[in-house]
Parts: sequence; structure tokens; C-alpha cells
Amino acid sequence: MESNSEKTGEAKEAKEVKEAKEPQESETECDSVLCASSEASANEVDGLLFKNPKSYIQKNVTYTDLSPLSEVYNMNHKQRGVAIIFNHERIKKMTPRWGSKKDVIELEDTFKTMGFAVRVYQDPTLESISKILQSSAEEDYTDMDCLIVVAMSHGHSDCLYSSDNNIYPVNILWTSFTNNRCPSLAGKPKLFFIQACRGSDLDSGMQMVHQTDSVGCTYSLPIYADILVAYSTYEGTLQGAETELADPRSTLDDDFRDSPSRSQLRVV
Repeated sequence: MESNSEKTGEAKEAKEVKEAKEPQESETECDSVLCASSEASANEVDGLLFKNPKSYIQKNVTYTDLSPLSEVYNMNHKQRGVAIIFNHERIKKMTPRWGSKKDVIELEDTFKTMGFAVRVYQDPTLESISKILQSSAEEDYTDMDCLIVVAMSHGHSDCLYSSDNNIYPVNILWTSFTNNRCPSLAGKPKLFFIQACRGSDLDSGMQMVHQTDSVGCTYSLPIYADILVAYSTYEGTLQGAETELADPRSTLDDDFRDSPSRSQLRVV
């Protein structure tokens, strides 16, 4: 039989072993809490940076006669539409844009021939441009096919000059006509043409020689010709795959796959 002293010694040893393990278990538990806390913090950050867009996309509803399966716009409304032309010929403290009136006359004639109601604004100030765009966006385009806006001025990068020498971003020309702000133009083409410099570099062009058996022809081609750049979304917005909106990649794939009998590259 074991002596009482031996049992007491074993009990003390077991207690010491248990006490030695407890801090480790405590540390393990603490580590778990810290890990969980870190994961929670990371999830919170991820939640802020990558919040599900579906939770904050504002739903806007309007009615349209355009089928989602249609490959062309409906251009058979009662009216063709409105063509707005902003022409800046004289801008304060800048060289006049001589000859721009000729461009206006030709554009106006072309748009009228196409059936557009043309509105020409000569040398408008920035305040005038803002008011014109706002009031135009508030009109009813239900019975119209489309909208055209032309802006001709001095400029640089993505900015234009108004006649009072104020600089404004080109996107104010179309932000008033987005589908949620101008529902009667939803599902209809909205065309914007800008005639202005976008920097100080000169496009020297590329000399091209077209040689045939009988004669050769030489001509110049801009260095940035034949380039098509397409983004999946507008600047500042999430791409369609992150929302309930259509993914433009699938649309592009479908277009090329469903029309094997003709060259889609020729169409582009």
C-alpha cells in the first residue's frame, strides 16, 4: 500500500501540473478572443470598403416602349428630338474662335434636315449653360426619339471654357439627362459632341502609303486612329457584376456569338 505522504506528493504534483496548464488555456482563450476581434474588425473594414451595392442602390422606375430584347432603338416617335448647340466664339481673355459660326450653320442645317428642333446658344455664360441644361432636362421627351447636345469652345483635358472664362467639367452636359433625372429619355439615345482642345500636344499623324500595281496614294492618319476603348461602367460607379445590372461582358460575348454570319468587327 502506498503511504499517505506519497499520495499527498502525487496530489501536489497533479495540482501543480493543472496550475501550469491553466495559464496556457487562458492564453489560448485570449488568443481566440483577439483573433475573433481582429476578424470582426477586418470584416467591418471589408464591409465599409466592399459594402453590398444592392443594399444602397436606389430603385428608379419608369415606363418605356423599348423591349429589353430589342437590338435597335425605337426611332418612330412623333418627333425626332431636340438638338442643343452651345457655341463659344468669344471667351474673355482668350483668342476668339473665328469660324465657329460656320460650324454652327452647318450643324443647324444638318440637324434640321434630320428632323430635330435645333436650339443655338451663342457665347453662353456658365450660369446660362447650367440653367439651360436644367430646364431642358425637366422637359417631357416621351414623344421624341432622342437628344443631341453639342458644345464648342476652348478646353483642356475634360474641361471646357464658358464665355465668361469659367472652367466647367464636360460631364455637366449629360449628368442632367441621366435616366433617373430625365425619365422620359430613359431607353433613348442621348448624344453629346464636344469640339475643343484636350491638351497642348500636337498629333503629328502617321504618313500612310497605299500602293497598288498602277498607282500609289499617300495620306496622313492620326496616331490615335483605329482605337476603341470600352469600359464596363461609367467613371465613379461599380461595374455591373457587383450589382443587379447587366454585365456588359456577357452582352459583348452574346453579340459576337449570335451573329456569326457577318463580321461584327466591321460593324464596330
